[in-house]
Amino acid sequence: MYKLKLFAFVIFIITNLTSYAQNNINGQVLDAKDQATLPGVNISIQGTSNGVITDMDGKFTLDVELGQIMIFTFVGYQQKEVEVVNLENITVVLEEEVEELKEVVVTALGISKEKQALGYAVSEVGGDDLTQVNTGSVANSLGGRVTGVQISGNRPGQASSISIRGNASLKGNNYPLIVIDGVPMDGGTKGGVGKWGGTDKGDALSMINPDDIASTSVLKGAAATALYGSRASNGVLLITTKTGKKKDGIGVDFNSSMIWSVPNDMLTSRQNIYGQGVQGRIPSSEAEVRDTGLSSWGAKMNDQDYTGFDGNTYRYSDRWDPMSLFSTGHVFNNSIAVSAGNEAVQTRVSYANQQVQDIQPNSTIKRNSISARVNTDQSKRLFIDTKLTYIHQDASRSSGGESTFNPSNAYHKMPATQSSEILKRNRAQPSFINDVYTLNPYWVMDNLNITDIENKVLLSANVGFELFKGVKINYRNGLDFTSGRDLSITPVGTPYISNGESKESMKERYEMNHDLYLSLNKDFGKFNISGIMGANMMRFSQNNVGIEMTQFYSDWYHVSNAGLVSGTQNHSEKEMNSIYGSLDFGYDSWLYLTVTGRNDWTSTLPAGNNSYFYPSFSSSIVFSEKINLPVWFTLAKVRGSWAQVGSDTDPYKLYQTFRTAGNGFNNKNGNRILPAGYSGAMNNADLLPEMTSSIEFGADLGFFHDRINFNFTYYDQVTEDQIINMDISDASGFTSRMVNAGSMSNTGYEVSLNLVPVVNRNFHWNVGIHYTQNKNKVNSLIGDMQKITISDYGDVRVDAIVGEEYGVIMGRDYSRNENGEIEYDENGIPNYTSELVSIGSMNPTAILGYTSSFNYKKFSLNVVLDQQIGGQFYSGTNADMYQSGTHINTLEGRDLYYTQGIGPNPEIYYNRISEINSEFIRDASYIRVKEISLGYGFSKSLLEKIHLSSARISAVFSNPFFIWKATENVDPTAILNASSTGRAVEMIALPSVRSYGFNLNVSF
Repeated sequence: MYKLKLFAFVIFIITNLTSYAQNNINGQVLDAKDQATLPGVNISIQGTSNGVITDMDGKFTLDVELGQIMIFTFVGYQQKEVEVVNLENITVVLEEEVEELKEVVVTALGISKEKQALGYAVSEVGGDDLTQVNTGSVANSLGGRVTGVQISGNRPGQASSISIRGNASLKGNNYPLIVIDGVPMDGGTKGGVGKWGGTDKGDALSMINPDDIASTSVLKGAAATALYGSRASNGVLLITTKTGKKKDGIGVDFNSSMIWSVPNDMLTSRQNIYGQGVQGRIPSSEAEVRDTGLSSWGAKMNDQDYTGFDGNTYRYSDRWDPMSLFSTGHVFNNSIAVSAGNEAVQTRVSYANQQVQDIQPNSTIKRNSISARVNTDQSKRLFIDTKLTYIHQDASRSSGGESTFNPSNAYHKMPATQSSEILKRNRAQPSFINDVYTLNPYWVMDNLNITDIENKVLLSANVGFELFKGVKINYRNGLDFTSGRDLSITPVGTPYISNGESKESMKERYEMNHDLYLSLNKDFGKFNISGIMGANMMRFSQNNVGIEMTQFYSDWYHVSNAGLVSGTQNHSEKEMNSIYGSLDFGYDSWLYLTVTGRNDWTSTLPAGNNSYFYPSFSSSIVFSEKINLPVWFTLAKVRGSWAQVGSDTDPYKLYQTFRTAGNGFNNKNGNRILPAGYSGAMNNADLLPEMTSSIEFGADLGFFHDRINFNFTYYDQVTEDQIINMDISDASGFTSRMVNAGSMSNTGYEVSLNLVPVVNRNFHWNVGIHYTQNKNKVNSLIGDMQKITISDYGDVRVDAIVGEEYGVIMGRDYSRNENGEIEYDENGIPNYTSELVSIGSMNPTAILGYTSSFNYKKFSLNVVLDQQIGGQFYSGTNADMYQSGTHINTLEGRDLYYTQGIGPNPEIYYNRISEINSEFIRDASYIRVKEISLGYGFSKSLLEKIHLSSARISAVFSNPFFIWKATENVDPTAILNASSTGRAVEMIALPSVRSYGFNLNVSF
């Protein structure tokens, strides 16, 4: 009670510092129901900016003039106006709202429910929050705003790694299901980056126009997602888009954002003392320059003359700027939406254009989307909601990792004496060192092309009819269709493949969902019964056709000009039929119980095992609706749930299939023979469904009519009978086998605290703190197996080990004697272990997000911070910098060895260190300012003169800086790719970006 009074006292002091005046009126505000004092009531003078709030005893002092109108407002109470007739003390009594609106959130199948009725945690983010800093990525905008969600990746067009309450699958997909207006969408990542390359082609979520989004709900536990079936075992991002409005005339919303991106120079630990060369010497010839092009083991730089790779003479001095390979990128978003509607029908049509220029000059994205939605009033007996979205995307991209297609694959290893100006002048020349896989980055930008074109159609139709009061029948149909073309060309003359190469693929993906369900909502006195019963039919197909051409006779990259041509063709189909139901009981608005059940029949599991049922039970008790709590204690709710969610596998994992191998040969009769073989994986006709079981408990507390809100959730989730591709001995004739193996658990806590420290007529301040802690543990594998490899990056891999947290980083460590001391050879070079051992874990201890929004009159300031505590990753960038001699730590010992011959040879010593992976395990902890938005909304009086209904302009910043990070030379939030284990290994990570720009929002 003391803390509450102190809180109210601080608010009172802040907001009343300027209230002293000659004509003061004193008073007190009470609750009409029980005469309790009301702290925090907002009191303003009509037509002025003068105002105060009541203190912890409901008292106030306000500077007034006779005849003025005092306006009393408080959340949950009716507004009251009182005229100042004299300066005597007054008592003002406020009446509670007759029917206070309950907070409503969108849940599974697009059903809106009162939040207090839910027995599980749901987080919701409004569309305006997602577009405060519009970088074009919906996923990245969620970061820092909700609990239980870990998101990494920050470059425009890049896929985002999203995990909800940890990883549930050992080797499978851990990406949440994306649902838009009740229709599932392919939300997985496209492409991927590994050590030896690959291309990040973004994800489907990044193609959605953020300005079309009304809200996004994050469904986390199994109880929240059970009705969506197998694909929702990793959680659900439930997106609700905007609809037309009932209004006179036509409404137009125009949104424009111009965001510029500059690379973060993370290579802060480069040495700038020694230049190119070996053994402490300056290269003496053009040939030696090419041999030592990525070696910084030369002499001290002192403006000496030396010969460059092009044969010209240059100064031997510090000239290399790693960021010189990159340029200022941009993201330009422009959208316009036209809406109209009356009591019967509402319509909204939108068009959006996005232009993305990456910091790598050869990487661009051009995206256009159009969406049309027509719906009728849901309160009518017949309800219709139809929507069509078409998206076209044209992209040119570079590769990642150590691929030749990555123009930045050596930017961190370049000697300080190298110059981007020399490389630019010689951009027509592919080679600058004697390594056919490391080419002049400017030649790569000009000549190595990776392009992709994608077309996506999202179609949904929802028809509802009220059979009689409280009972409706609904039919929903949803289509997600994607077609695309990928092309990569390695031109004739490329050093590592002189006759050129071209790879082209065409793809089509089709998914159709049909839902038919009956809904019920009836009141029986104090009881409320609601529910649904329905069926779903899902049909999926995918086609991929590829052609690979090599040995071109000229630079015309056509099949008729290629000496060798090979092709691939893949087709897959999947079907699933389901029935589901949900029954909700409510009593007197304080006691709630929900029971759900779903049964799936899938085509990807064998007969006898392809039918599986999973139930859920959840309940909430809202004590504040039943018990007469103090007036400042607004909400007291406890909730709990138990649920199961089943999951199947991909098509064609049951029975052994064959594939053709090579182009075949002609037999003696002249007939073409195509040899066939197994695919390499041993399939399994006895697979069982995966099953995830989850329990969840939590509490929601509110004080001072939502001035303080506290939410706590504990969960324990176990996934068993996991379907994984297990590596087996090559002696079997296969490389892997599909099995049900293993159990993995996720246990954690989620805590949210939302405060409104100050609120009055002119100033409003909101603060949010979101804390997530998750422990992801491997409980068992198959039989007596103790570990399996999840991802292999060569010298480093990521394993799942029984009894350990998921994602153990394995690599070489220092060899040590029985006393724990490092062992060295006769030359003073450290030895390393012969086997890979555990050297780190990728899992963070905790993830935090901080939000703060200030509104003063027409101005607003919004700030989002995010923080990670703990977690580790292997840094390939730092290992490369040790090997090449560019890391500042490689300075130690050089002077002594090069001048006096004392100590180990530094080049050999640090090359050995670069092979000891444990040396490059880095702490992924950081605190980052994620978003800043400073906006101004123009006054209505001004807008009316130019026939606008609203207008707002904002200066925005995305990822402007790290307050602190534990590691050097890399950004821990953008280290490799969007896979489940991508955050465990960093391989030549491109610089992350910090962005700045402007948003303009206009409505008329």
